[in-house]
Amino acid sequence: MQSVFYMIIAATVIRNAAWYWIGFITPGYSLRRDFISETMALDAPHREIATLLGVVPVGVLLLVATPALYRLWARSSSGRVAVMIIAMVGLANLGIAAVPCDPGCPHEAMGTRMIVHMLLGLVGMALPVVAALFFAFAARNGTGWAGPARVSLILGLVGLLSWGVFMYLTLGGLGFLPPAIHPGPMLGFMGLVQRVLVTCDDLFIVFVAGWSVLRLNAARPEWHPA
Repeated sequence: MQSVFYMIIAATVIRNAAWYWIGFITPGYSLRRDFISETMALDAPHREIATLLGVVPVGVLLLVATPALYRLWARSSSGRVAVMIIAMVGLANLGIAAVPCDPGCPHEAMGTRMIVHMLLGLVGMALPVVAALFFAFAARNGTGWAGPARVSLILGLVGLLSWGVFMYLTLGGLGFLPPAIHPGPMLGFMGLVQRVLVTCDDLFIVFVAGWSVLRLNAARPEWHPA
C-alpha cells in the first residue's frame, strides 16, 4: 500500500504543476484572474491534459487508498470522519472530470452542466479543508498541538480562510452580493485566491499520504538476520 501513497504524492504534485503549465501556455488565460476549471472547459485547448494529469489520477488514488487510511486512522472518531471526507474528495475529483464546465465557464445564464460543475468544485475544494481540521484532532498526542497535528491544523485554518475569501468573490462575481459589499476590483484576483486554496488542499493530501507512509514503516517489524 505504500506505493499507492507514493503515487498520491506524485499525482498531486504533478497536477499542480500541470495546471500552472497549462495556464502559462494557454493564450489569454490569466493565473491571477481565471478559474482552474477553465483549463478543463469543453472548449479549452488542453482540457484532456488538464483532466488526465489533474483530477482523475488523484481522485482514483484517494479512493484506492481509503481502506488503508481507515485502518491507520480509525482509532478515533475524528480520524474516521477525516478518512470518509478524503474518500469524498476522491469522488468529487472524478465528478469534476465527468462534468466539465461549459465553454468559457460562463458566470451568466449558466446551464445545468455549469451549475453541477461549480457545486462539485466548491465542495471538492472545501472537503480537504474540513478533513484537515478533523485530521488535526486525530493526530493530537500527549504534547497537544505539536508536530503533525499542528501542521494539519495550520493547513486547515489557512484553507478555511482561503475558501471563505473565494466564496465571497464567487458570490460577488455571480451578482449575489449587494453593491455595498461587492468585491469590485478584487474579482481580478479570483484565480490567485483559488490557487492558494487548492495549494492548501494539495499540501494536506501530500501530508496525509507522507505521514501514512511513516506510520506504515513504524508498524513494520524489524528484520534481524539469523
